[in-house]
Amino acid sequence: MTDQQPPRPDRRGPVGPPPGTSPRLPAPPSYGAPSHPQHGAGPGYPGQQGYPGQPGQQPHPGQPGQGQPFGQQGQHGQQGQQGPGQGGPATPRRARRERSGGGRGVGLLAGALALGLAGGVGGAAGYSALVDEGIFEAPGEGTGTGGDTRIDAEEIDTESLDPLDLVSVNDISNVVLPAVVQINVPVEGGYSQGSGFVVSEDGEIITNHHVVDSASPGDEIVLTFYDGSFGTAEVVGSDPLLDVALLEITEGPDDLTVASLGSSDETEVGQAVVAIGAPYGLQSTVTAGIVSAMNRPFVLSLPDELVAYPAIQTDAAVNSGNSGGPLVNLRGEVVGINGAIELAQGETGYEAGFIGISYAIPIDVANVVVDQLREGEEPEHASLGVAAETAVIDDIVDGAAVVTDVDSGGAADEAGLEPGDIIVQVGDIHVNGTEALLTAVLDHEVGEEVEVTFLDDGEQETTTTVTMGSDLDG
Repeated sequence: MTDQQPPRPDRRGPVGPPPGTSPRLPAPPSYGAPSHPQHGAGPGYPGQQGYPGQPGQQPHPGQPGQGQPFGQQGQHGQQGQQGPGQGGPATPRRARRERSGGGRGVGLLAGALALGLAGGVGGAAGYSALVDEGIFEAPGEGTGTGGDTRIDAEEIDTESLDPLDLVSVNDISNVVLPAVVQINVPVEGGYSQGSGFVVSEDGEIITNHHVVDSASPGDEIVLTFYDGSFGTAEVVGSDPLLDVALLEITEGPDDLTVASLGSSDETEVGQAVVAIGAPYGLQSTVTAGIVSAMNRPFVLSLPDELVAYPAIQTDAAVNSGNSGGPLVNLRGEVVGINGAIELAQGETGYEAGFIGISYAIPIDVANVVVDQLREGEEPEHASLGVAAETAVIDDIVDGAAVVTDVDSGGAADEAGLEPGDIIVQVGDIHVNGTEALLTAVLDHEVGEEVEVTFLDDGEQETTTTVTMGSDLDG
């Protein structure tokens, strides 16, 4: 059987976020984005279900890529998704208008997710072998390099090497696997599958919102544990914006293995990571890779909701069904929640499957919402209190976010920002468009003081301190 997926709406012209889903900074509108047919509904078990997509546009030059959440599915189905729309720029003075065309694809991973890692020479012995074999030696003189350009291996600090960096993926998987569960959500004719991980001895499980979104009140969510035993769980609460959900085990083993939570704020580009989940229903699948980028803007406008977060981008192999599974460092600590991949564009549309770009929700961002869900509170997110559009700034040769409207009494208004100001940085995160502005704001907490750098009326660079507001205000 094939997945039964809802038709993709043909949306042309400006597309805004659905009411009640935005942290006041509206989702970037799409301008003239072409629609693409739904793609990638492969064979699978009954009850497989797709995650509705949104027509997408090509980002501006230099704009970080966007992914799309993986679609829920049964044990072996797969779906393709369209990327989020890119906001059209509107700008004063040095900012020029520019609209992007084309499309990008991304996929949500509600069925099952897997991350992959390319192996290589590791450890001090492997490093020495590379030096001895002359791998670092540049071509000889006369090649246009200006002479000897060899890297001096003695300048590379190996004394600071953390022994934990030499831990094997096998060691990590042996420790973390027992804390990872497969999540089976009943849908018409079968189950939609995803992944999750236990975070408390009381039986709390973290997963993606889109993994459990198809569950109806009273539905019994079935869990499959590492040892093959079964249990049940109920949804405590979920946050569609950050794509995070909290479950509680209602029936299961007494001796739960609890995952250790690390810090995404301390995670750096180039670090090795391991992803664990149940891609295509293949329980307890382990893959590995490295962190390719931090704070990659991930924004997806769906017909009924907005998904956005400052993603951890990795090259770990991730596929449908890994959604909600943990992304861990080489200490075995969870640093992210796997949620989406980029899709390749073929002659007939977007092709389902991993192409080397996957996205995870930073655990430090997710923890704030999880704490709120645990207390039965409505998820609350930081708000800047502006509307903005993407622009390309001539003398910056990059994108930026041009403020088009400021909420009276909001965080930006209190800090003195006005329409026409061009925001280029929020905290430590560079802003090169509306997606980057939205996710940079979501990287902070309500009430947090954050430095915002902008071009005052498009001219003078200014830095001011903004106290983040709440998207529940107003």
